[in-house]
Amino acid sequence: MSALDRHRVDRLARAVVSGRRTGTDADRLADAIAALMRSRLAAAGAPGAKRANRRAPSIAAAAGAVGGRARLAHLVRRIDKLLGPLAQAEIARADAE
Repeated sequence: MSALDRHRVDRLARAVVSGRRTGTDADRLADAIAALMRSRLAAAGAPGAKRANRRAPSIAAAAGAVGGRARLAHLVRRIDKLLGPLAQAEIARADAE
């Protein structure tokens, strides 16, 4: 995969959270990251949790795929930022019941 500029990071983060795939090489990476973050995605009620594989790759493999641990950490922070509103909506739904 080519360098991860901010637009690619955003697209990848949205793919992980939403579970939507576009048929590109980035889909494998989104699947791997979703597998690593499966419990976080599920806790926030993210649709991407249903797509996440139970067999997650190693952190080293995922870091290698994105170009290092620093880039992986940046991507995870971006995904967490997208999960915040989903988690709040999940809490509000639970409170309403």
